[in-house]
Parts: sequence; structure tokens; C-alpha cells
Amino acid sequence: MTQMNHAQHLAEDRVGIIVDKLPRCDPAAAERLAGRLAEMGYNVQRLTVAEFSAATRKIQGGIECAVLIITQAVSFPADAAADLQAYAERGGQLLVLGGPLFNSLVKLVDGQYRECDYGRNCLDATFSGAMPPVLLEGFAPTYKVYALPGQTRFMAEPGQFVFNGAVGSGLPLDVICPAPRPHGQGYGQRRKTRYAPVLQCLGEGGRAGGRRGAAAFFMLNDTFNFPFSLGGTRPNSVGAAITGSAAAGIGFTHPQPLDIPGFEALLAAMLDHLLRGLFLFEGGCDAFVYRAGETPAFGARVLNTRQDYLPVKLRFTLSAPGAPALEQEAALLAGPRNISDCRCPCPADLRPGVAYRVKVTLCYEGAPVDAIEHETMLLAPRRPAAEEFVRVEGGNFMLKGRPWYPVGMNYWPLFFAGVEEVENWYGWLTDKYYDQVEVDRDLELMEQCGINFIITRLDGNVFDHSIPHLLDFLERCRWHKIRVGLGWPEGMSPLYYSPEAVRQFFEATGIQDDPTVICYDMIWELGGCPLLDKYRGYWDAPWRAWVAERYGSIENAERDWGVPAHRDARGAVIAPDAGHWREDGPWRIMVAAYRRFMDDFLNQKWNAAARDIRRHAPRQLLTYRMGHITANNVSCTAACKHVDFLSPEGYDFRLGADGFNAACFTSRLLDFTGNGKPIVWMEFGMSLIGNKYARQLFWNWSALRPFHEKLLEQDALMRQFYEMIVASGCNGLAPWWWSGGPRGRDLGDFGLVEPDGTLRPAAASMVKMVPAFTRPRRRPVPETWFEVDRDAHAGGYAGICFGAGRDAYAAAAKAGKCLGVRTAGTGTDSANTPLVAVGNTPYNGNNPLKYLNAEFNGVVLSDDAGQTWDVAAGATVKVPRGALLSLRLGVGNTQEARWLAPGSAGRPGDVYLAALPGSDLAIRWPVPRDVARFDDVEIGPVPLGKIEKHLKLKLCLEAEGRGRFGEVFEFSVFSDENQNITAKERKERKEKFSGTMEGGII
Repeated sequence: MTQMNHAQHLAEDRVGIIVDKLPRCDPAAAERLAGRLAEMGYNVQRLTVAEFSAATRKIQGGIECAVLIITQAVSFPADAAADLQAYAERGGQLLVLGGPLFNSLVKLVDGQYRECDYGRNCLDATFSGAMPPVLLEGFAPTYKVYALPGQTRFMAEPGQFVFNGAVGSGLPLDVICPAPRPHGQGYGQRRKTRYAPVLQCLGEGGRAGGRRGAAAFFMLNDTFNFPFSLGGTRPNSVGAAITGSAAAGIGFTHPQPLDIPGFEALLAAMLDHLLRGLFLFEGGCDAFVYRAGETPAFGARVLNTRQDYLPVKLRFTLSAPGAPALEQEAALLAGPRNISDCRCPCPADLRPGVAYRVKVTLCYEGAPVDAIEHETMLLAPRRPAAEEFVRVEGGNFMLKGRPWYPVGMNYWPLFFAGVEEVENWYGWLTDKYYDQVEVDRDLELMEQCGINFIITRLDGNVFDHSIPHLLDFLERCRWHKIRVGLGWPEGMSPLYYSPEAVRQFFEATGIQDDPTVICYDMIWELGGCPLLDKYRGYWDAPWRAWVAERYGSIENAERDWGVPAHRDARGAVIAPDAGHWREDGPWRIMVAAYRRFMDDFLNQKWNAAARDIRRHAPRQLLTYRMGHITANNVSCTAACKHVDFLSPEGYDFRLGADGFNAACFTSRLLDFTGNGKPIVWMEFGMSLIGNKYARQLFWNWSALRPFHEKLLEQDALMRQFYEMIVASGCNGLAPWWWSGGPRGRDLGDFGLVEPDGTLRPAAASMVKMVPAFTRPRRRPVPETWFEVDRDAHAGGYAGICFGAGRDAYAAAAKAGKCLGVRTAGTGTDSANTPLVAVGNTPYNGNNPLKYLNAEFNGVVLSDDAGQTWDVAAGATVKVPRGALLSLRLGVGNTQEARWLAPGSAGRPGDVYLAALPGSDLAIRWPVPRDVARFDDVEIGPVPLGKIEKHLKLKLCLEAEGRGRFGEVFEFSVFSDENQNITAKERKERKEKFSGTMEGGII
């Protein structure tokens, strides 16, 4: 160890150390530590807790020490918590021994510090209400740390310049480790922290290299505050605002840390580093990936916690396999108590597709004191073959001609559970949190476990903060043979779809050409959200319009329903009451109608969004996670036509035979509602510790972990789910979620991997099931049937799943048969499907048919001069006077009955495009072929002739002699003399136009 010179004994070089009578802390041990540091030449100042608080609260003066050592963090009093946070945020450097901070409530009672009870109904004392909330990254609250008991092997972290000795000598030691944070890789990343491990705990079952957590570390913070000691450490000095601070932790909880072999050298090394006060806050290239035409640059941010301007040098090294390393140096005068920036050009052009190693070394007085490394790459152009993309065929995923089964995980980096709620929604793929080190370690472990698919989400301002990190992440997934599903609800949510954002996203990323991305998760957990009280009113106007369109009038609808429509105080028709979704009653038919409305309404939204996304990314798949299986869930049926596979969630199924059979039946039901599309259970699991919303907490406060019996319960529930997925013929899984440890936003812990990187039992069971998950198999063929009728009960499908359907599955399985789900309309066509309306009422010509339904995919108007107009519902289109017009329409079958194309001899049930009464033109045009469920067809061109002035059309589909069905498409055409063109122009346009309409709107 190279020890600093402490002979000056300036106030700003003092080391403050807490020496006090505290529970679970021997003041003699603290005094021993203080004495040993003084013997080593450090300028030591002993402080009681009261002295520390009093000094911190002074307006002028304050604590005249550069570093404060807390000798046993577990004993630090709650009364001084706010003072500790103020000290840390105002430029004071912390060195924390042991821990965890504030796991216990230590308070001053009758002149003595005592450990007080806080009910054990919250995670630690910071949540108890008996102390102010404290947030110290790496230390508190408890979700920022985790415990590793009985550690015997330790390793100095490679690449750091703090400590390279040995510690422990095989002595079992209990350690408190911090949840990692970004390691400072890259430049200009807007990060608020840098995590720099110094000493790693090693063990079996961890991530890369057996690392299980840092026994010693630095946590740098981009704090901005005023000095804790205004003018107090230098005569007549003026304290400028402080940017940046440093904290360090040594997590051994041993009551006599000096008895640990190697501890003294480790402590001195870390203390010297804090007193020197120079750190790289971040460093490297200004992006992790580059695209053609982009010029890389080097940069670094240097934290100087001293009060002096310090001249430093930065050495940037660029290396690649088989090529000589290139170096560039830059001088920087690091500002006092500040973070200073340095930027310089990259010395070489990058070769496409080569992973370059970038290293930044901070040097002071000719010696290296800190370093950061990462990889960067110039992306090579992508020209993937079609077979490289995962596709859906015959109810299975296919890859390169073989069935492919996603064995996945909802992925956020392992450390991400413990971030704050606002940071959680900012997103882990952003410039604040993306970290190559943590991602690589996770992906390596996943590959070892047989995971071939992860799904995650883009959050925050994607264009400003996430795109380069997303591209780097996808490269790393490709290296580990892991495919990715990507959610981006802010841009792709069909309810509020943003076509311009989606266009720019694909232009900016190019990921439509990356087969690593197999799908887009368009909206998260739609489920029953549209029917919640706070949202249901959003759809009242579309509901009224749908009723008028499908029933002809509200009066017709009320006669069909047998009850008055639900109305607001002004008498306007609104959605049925929330209670009507769960309990059956006279409102059953009205609720059935509303369920059909919601299917149609959401189908329209998904239709438009899916078509636009597929226009940009035709080789990638679409899905959306469907939320809980509850009475108000709309996802089991809505929009199944417009996704490539179904993504249900499984939080409603409990452990036991009933839960297993209900989940199996739900899978078979979704096989029916999805018309045989693949099913991937996209979320399921349980929180090991409850959550704050349910006011439940099951937490082992002494061990800082879930109770063992909860781990076994999680394993049993997850094994039940794994078995259900195989037994019911589903295609894949992605449980919630990877990251173990209490989540900062809700204090739940759904993680399958411990914070130290070891697999929890539920994850180990999943690994054992990988051969069963990925074994090639056919879609199950039903051998016995259960007939469902959503309209028979106001509760819809949910009651069936947890009742008669569950029991039917159990009986079929006992008999050794595969259960299938069907309705009275299954296997029928437009000629023989039952003539019943929604709600099981007789069809009367003014109510919607139950098993026949249709939607319009697009309507295009064209003239004989080659002009075209995309027609929106309700629009008025202006066309040149005298133009000869025709119409092409794309329509889709959204219900079970097959549409029959008219033959040479008319027959009942033949399907036509028809103009409704009120149209200015009679139209009856046959569909060109039979149309199966979820299939699309193009009708036309339908000639409209010349429009002299004005034309109004109301179009729908009609089954000959049986009834009209589906969406009504209404629009107007207006003949505008100002748009006239010459005969010559008309002829030229017509020749140019010939053939350009083929295949455009299906």
C-alpha cells in the first residue's frame, strides 16, 4: 500500500470517527480503531453522535473533517439521520463500516441510546414514521443493500488502484453489500452516481467470476449543495457551492474489525483515496455504439472533493483484437469540490462490427489513481435473411425451419430493484442507468441457465436518453444467443398511438432489421383498465355511437336488452355500472353488448396501430400483455386478431389443484379466443415479502432477506406454472421478474435471482424444466370439448375459468384427454351459424349478430386519372368533377363463422358488401373468396361511376337472406369543379396509375 503523507494535520485532512455508547457497538472497539489510525499518522478527531449533530447543524463552522467514519453503521441513531444525510449532501465524505444503516431504530431514551421497537411492520426504521426518511445510495434504506453471511473468499476488484491485498484468510465473515449502480462507463451519460467496487465476495452460483457482492466499495454522487463548513477550514475562505461527493463502505459486521486479517490495510487504502479526493465520475466514449457517419469522441468527468485546484492527466486507450492500442492524453485542472469535464477526439476511425476496448485512466502526480473501461462499436450494416427472424406458423414459433420455444424472463438488471420510484419509470435503458458490466454479467448467467428470450421495456424520453444504449444491449443479447421482446407503451400503445414517434423510432434505431428483436409488446397490462371507474367514462361517446350503429337506435337497444341503458345525470347513455361486471342480473344482455362494443372498439385501435408498425417492421411480431384474468378483463377477446401471439398474465392462480386446473383451462380458452395463435405466459409469480399497497410485509429483519418458507412457496407456485405451461400446450413463458430484492417503488420482491446473483429455488426449478419447455411438440388436438358462452353470465369468461371450466379441465385430464374450448358458433359459416344476437337474444335485423362480425381495414377511393384518397370513417372526400370513381376496401373477419363467397347461383349466407338505406348509391358487391376467422380480404374495385355533385355511402357486410353484420363505414364524396384536370392530364395519370393499387389495404 502506498500511504499518503498526513503530516500537515490541516483541519481539512482530519478524519472524524464516531466513538459513543451505542447498542450493539462496543465503544472500546471504536476507540481502538481511532487509536490505530492516529498511530498510522492520520489526524483523528473523535466525535460523539451529539457532537456530530451539533456541529453539522451550525450555520457557520461545522465539522472540520474531510472524512467521517461510522464504526458500526447498524447502531447509528435515528435522531442523527437527517444530520448524516446533510453531511453527505454538503460535501462531507463518508466511510461506513458494517451495517445496515437504520435497520434498527436507535433513539435517545432517558439519556441513553437504545434500540427501540417499531412494530416490525415496515422494511426498516426509515419507513416507521419514527425518523425522517433517509436516502443514501449504497447504504439506506434497506432495499439499497443485502446481506451475505459467512463469506470466506474475497478478491480485490481487477483494474482499480485502491487496494490489491488479501483480506480474511478464510475466516467466515458476515458482510453487508450494496446494490450495484452504474460503474461510470461512457461519457455524457447524465448519471447521478458511480459505483466502484474495491473488494469482491466470491462464491459458487454467483454471476461472472463468482462475484456475489462488494465487501468494500466507493459510491460517488453528483450532489449539488452548499458546503457543510462555510469558511471553517481555511482562514477567510469563501465557500462556493459543492458539486459531487464520495462515500465508501466496508461491509464487515465483525465487532472488532481490526481482528480481520488485512482489514487495516484495506481501511487505510480506502481512507487515503477519500483524502486524496480524486475520482473518475465517468469516462470513455460518448456512446457505446455508433452508426455510419457518426464520429466517436473521448471524454471524462473528474470528481475532486478537495478544496484545491488539482492538475491531473487523463489517458485514453483504444484497443481491439489483432490491432495495436492507440493512446491519447489530455491535461485537466480539476476544480475544487467539483466535477470537471474533459473531452477530446478519438484518435482512429472504428472498423464496423469490431468491439473496441476503451480505457480511461486518471493520473495524479505521475501515478494512476482511477480507471474505467468499456466497449464501443461501429455497427455494421445489417442484411439479415428472412429465416433469421422468428415467425409464427401453424400455432408455433418457427426459426430457421424448426419450432422455437421462448424460455424467457422479464428483464431489468439485477441491481435495478432498489432504485427509487421516479428512477424506475425513467428506465434502465437510459443514459443514467445503462451499464455494460451489470448487463454482461446478467446475460452470461441467463445463457448458462438456458434462457433464450427476455422481454423488457423502454421508458422515459427514448429519443434523448435511450437509443444508443438499446442498440448496445441488443448487440450483447445477440452475443449470448438471447432474443428480445421490447415494450414501448409511450409510443406504441394503440389507445394513444403516435405514428410520427414510431416512424422516427425505427429510423433512429434500424432495429426493424435486427432479428434479435422478435416482438413489440404494444401496451402493458391493458386487462381491466378500460373498465375501471376512472377510465370507463373515456369511452362513453364511442359506446353511444356503437349502440346507434349496431342497434339502429338506443330505443332498439333497450328493447333488446330488456333494461334501460345506464345514463348520467344529464340523461346521456354511459357504460354499465362497475358492479354489473361481476354479478349476474337483468343487465346481463346490456353488459354482453358492452363487452362486444369493447372488442370492436379496441380492435379498431389495434388494427390501425398494428398496420402502421408492420409497415415499418414487417418481419417482427406483435403482442401485448393482457393483464389479470378478472371479470372486467377485456384482453381475452379484444385485439386477438391483430397480434401474432397472446401474452396472458397469471397472478390470479393460486397454489393447489384448483389453481393449476384453472390456469390450464385458461390456456385452452385463450387457444380458442386467439384462434390457435401461440401463447406465452408473459407475467406470473409472487412477491416473497408482500408489498406496501397490500400492507403486507414478510421480512426477515435480522438476515435482510425473505423468509425461507416464502422462497419454498414461490418455488412451489412457479413449478406449478411451469408444469401447467407444458401440460396445456402453451408455447413459452417469461415470469416476473429477474431482479431479486425489495423493489423501491412498492417494496415487493418478485425476483427469481438473489441480489448476489445466485438462483433462487424457483429459478433453479425453471432451469431444470428447460428441456421440457424446448422439446419440439405439436399443438394439442382436443379430444373432448367444453362449450363456453360469454354472454350467459354478466361476469364473462373469468367466472368460467375459476369455476365450470376449471372443473371440466380437471375431469378431462383425469380421463387422459385434451380439453378443447368452443362455442355454438365454432365450425359454422355464414349460411348455418346460429341466428342469435349478442346477449343470446333472437336476431331481429336491429341487433348485432353474435357469430358474424367484421371490421374495415382501409378504404381507398380512386379515379380514372390515377388519383387516390385514403378515406377515413365519417370523412368527406373532394374529387374532380367528372371523374370516374372506384372503391377498394379491406375487410376482416373478427368472429367465428366463416364468410361464404357467392357462387354462380345465389344461396342463403353468401356474403356481400352492401350499401345501407340512406346511401345515395345502391351497392352489392361479392366478397371474392371465403374468409375464415381472423382472415382479411380485399373487395373491389367497386365502380361508383361519375359523381356530379354529392354522394353519401353507408357500407357494411351482409349475409344473403340472414342479416347484416359488422362495422358500418360511412363517408361522403363531393364533386369539386376547382379540381378539374384536362383530358390529356387525365390520360397521363391513368397510364401512370395502372397497377399501383395491387395488394395495398388488406
